[in-house]
Amino acid sequence: MTEPDPNGRKHSMLPFLRPRLASLLLIAITVGLLVYWQGHSAARVRHLIHLSDLAASATSTLNLGLGHARNSIKLLYAVPDIRHRLGVTGQAEPGALSETLASMGSADSNLSQIRWLDAGGYEQVRVNINQDIPQVVPREQLQLKRDRYYFTQTMQHPCGEVYLSPIDLNMENNTIVRPFEATLRASIRTCEQDGLQPGMLIINVSLNDIFARIRAMTGQQIKLSVLNQQGYWLVNSDPDKEWGFMRGQASLTLARQSPELWQQITQQQDITRLFSIFGQVVMPVTLSSSATPAPAGAAENHLYVAASLVPAYVQSTQRGLLFRAVGIALLLLLIGWWLIRREWRALKQERHFGTMIAQERHQLANANQQLSKALQRQQLLQDELVEKQKLSSLGMMVAGVAHEINTPAGGALMAISHLQQHRQRLQQAYDTQMTRNELEHFLSQSREGLALAEHNISRIREQVRSFKRLAVDRHNEDPVSFVLKDVVEDLLNVMKTSLKQASVTVSTDIDDRIEMIGLPGVISQALQCLVENALAHAFRDRPQGQLHIGASVDEEGEWIRLHVEDDGKGIAPELMTTLFDPFVTGGRQFGHSGLGLNLLRQWVYGVLGGSIELHSQPGQGTRFTLKLPRILPRPSSADHEEKE
Repeated sequence: MTEPDPNGRKHSMLPFLRPRLASLLLIAITVGLLVYWQGHSAARVRHLIHLSDLAASATSTLNLGLGHARNSIKLLYAVPDIRHRLGVTGQAEPGALSETLASMGSADSNLSQIRWLDAGGYEQVRVNINQDIPQVVPREQLQLKRDRYYFTQTMQHPCGEVYLSPIDLNMENNTIVRPFEATLRASIRTCEQDGLQPGMLIINVSLNDIFARIRAMTGQQIKLSVLNQQGYWLVNSDPDKEWGFMRGQASLTLARQSPELWQQITQQQDITRLFSIFGQVVMPVTLSSSATPAPAGAAENHLYVAASLVPAYVQSTQRGLLFRAVGIALLLLLIGWWLIRREWRALKQERHFGTMIAQERHQLANANQQLSKALQRQQLLQDELVEKQKLSSLGMMVAGVAHEINTPAGGALMAISHLQQHRQRLQQAYDTQMTRNELEHFLSQSREGLALAEHNISRIREQVRSFKRLAVDRHNEDPVSFVLKDVVEDLLNVMKTSLKQASVTVSTDIDDRIEMIGLPGVISQALQCLVENALAHAFRDRPQGQLHIGASVDEEGEWIRLHVEDDGKGIAPELMTTLFDPFVTGGRQFGHSGLGLNLLRQWVYGVLGGSIELHSQPGQGTRFTLKLPRILPRPSSADHEEKE
């Protein structure tokens, strides 16, 4: 399995796909199993809650019927008329008792029979209730019930305590009444110590309505059933399985059809365990009358309400969970395959781009090499232009100094020549006959000539001294202590001729107490650059101008603000942002190179450790402010090594 890359080369996908597909398949299967397991667990919890709620509702309904039976027999036992008829002091009157029992039975639609049996088990009074109509059974039809389980169990209970019999079907003359009547017998023993004749009151309570309500709770997803203590079904979704013990069908019991489940139920395992193992929720219901323990030998009756899911619904739920898990796994496989394909394409593009980058890197290296050579040539050219700029400034300065020296030198020469002429005249007079007036005239002329020569020579010496200091400062590369005003005045003395030729008047405002430790030569060069820039640009096409140089110290005494301000024509707005860039000038047509202010920036920022502020508006002059440290830190030994 191969695919060509953008360069036409083919690469096999198998080494790339194998580990990724294996990982993707493992992840998809794992996620599918987790989804199925989580959904199955969530469904089990939902089903457990639903089954528990339904079983609890059925249990409540069943307890309601049992409670009604208990309350009904207790009510009969407490009726004064009945207690009077059964009193010990009198003789029981069956007729009067029958009428009382019949009137009580007509008031309760769930009662199907009311009886009173004497201590020997004979029915003394029996009232049958059919469709809320009580019927007193004739005395000749009354029966002996001494052998019935409910008689023997009731007679073992304490007097006045209710006994609830197991639930079975109503029988008459040993024949099951049709249709089936689910019957619960509630009885209570009458005793002499209670002031009653020995015997028992017993009622038959029909549970058909209760069982019908429980059957109504069964739906398409859940089925409910009620079992007795032996495991026979009293209520089942299949009516043919009900009342097996009454119909002589011993196999119709949960104990036979599912012995393990029945064993777990009888051992009273918790609901969650039963549901986890068998998928059923079982709740017990005890048929007891009170909190008094049952007499010895009397078995405690139980009922069990069981709720379970319909198998078809369970299978449908499992299929839904399986489909969802498989769908999610397939979706993960599709997404993963799409991501793997995308990664493969990205890898191919990366290889392609890598090749292109390598080619471009090679081309860039060649271009950089060519640019480096061009930059070196440009740097050499720029250095030459900078040197020419310096030499040009130096030439202008030397020309100015020469001009300034030439005038006093000429004056001194004229004074000496004049003295020479007077000396020759004095010599001639001395050779002939010198008078006192001639000597006094020579001395007067000599005094004036020598004074004039001395004055001119002093001017020459001052010019030479200023130029010498300027040259020495600019040659010195180590910080020294100096007075800022002296540096400015030396520069102005040297540039006096240039300023005079441009008709520019210079004023200064510098305190002679401002002392600095730094590079006075570099500061002088920076000031010369600003003055020459003003002469070349600010006052062009102007007959005269004003230039002001001032300095101030900040409050902390750490910084000097040196400003050069002119009243010239200002700087064009389009040049403000690039004014300090190399080769930027507004006077190229006049032969300017545009390197002056670039040199100024390098000196101020790179050498003096300061900054430059520029304020200018067309027609309103320009102000350059140099912010310089008052004490320039001495360069470290590493800096000296770099310079060397």
